[in-house]
Amino acid sequence: MRNRRSFFCLFTILFFLHNFSFAAQISYTEIVNRLTDLKALAILPQPGETCAMWSSYDRRSVFDVSSGTYQNWDANSDGLHQYIRKEDENIVMAEMSGPGAIVRIWSAMPEKGRVKIYLDDNKEPVIDLPFEQYFNGRVSPFNYPELAYESARGKNNYVPITYQNYCKVVAEPDWGNYFHFTYISFPTGTEVEPFRMDLSPENLAALEKVNGYFASGLGSPPGKTNGTEKDIRTTVIVPAGETATVADITGAFAVTELRVRTRFDIKIQEEKALRKIVLQIFWDGEKFPSVWAPLGDFFGSTPGWNNYKTLPLGMTTDGMYSFW
Repeated sequence: MRNRRSFFCLFTILFFLHNFSFAAQISYTEIVNRLTDLKALAILPQPGETCAMWSSYDRRSVFDVSSGTYQNWDANSDGLHQYIRKEDENIVMAEMSGPGAIVRIWSAMPEKGRVKIYLDDNKEPVIDLPFEQYFNGRVSPFNYPELAYESARGKNNYVPITYQNYCKVVAEPDWGNYFHFTYISFPTGTEVEPFRMDLSPENLAALEKVNGYFASGLGSPPGKTNGTEKDIRTTVIVPAGETATVADITGAFAVTELRVRTRFDIKIQEEKALRKIVLQIFWDGEKFPSVWAPLGDFFGSTPGWNNYKTLPLGMTTDGMYSFW
């Protein structure tokens, strides 16, 4: 008798009825909401929008344009002595022009030396804190535990810091060691609501909502519904060596949620099936699939079933989910 593998599948499909035209004005709340907006990742950024990072990489590594060669590409002395320039005894960690937002700060060893962030035309720093207080949850608005936290021995801060014309990050001695400042630059002419330490109640509410989702909402769809969603639910039996069609969809749609619930008698059978059942997705008359992955790999866990939850993917007692 040939082995059979059975599993229950749920697809949620969404019409893209939204207008994704570029907004010349960007509020602070909109930047915060990007932290959970997976649908936006399917939309190309506007011309002129870029993402980049300043870090403590070893600046001896350079690309020589004249010779077309990499120089000292294996240099790996990153950290304390790597920065843009010195201003008296202080160092400049990051410097950006134009409208933008710092969207992530990281350090492996933040200490008590102060890090100051100057925004736009302010002569005084808008943020002036010991570097460790960017991450330890003691200072508002960096006191949301799902947005400022330690993971894998690194300190992370995802509270956005927005600016209209200019941003400079300056560190005093004894600031620590190692840093990243990841930032978005918006097209010229974009009006961005600048950051301030005493954020408005509306902006604090946006941070609270995103923090709450990461604290207790993982596994549920992160975006709002708009009434156009359609569900396809079906149970299929997949005999060994054969293929079963789960969904055949006609029209202009986007898959926004995919769930699979499996049934197996023994664990070893489940482990083998998650590697040997292959998920294929074709669209628009393709001869070869745009998605081809063993089921367990697609949902982010192999070998076997390992419960976990993240924003886009997870495995739980209720089944596997994908919100890509």
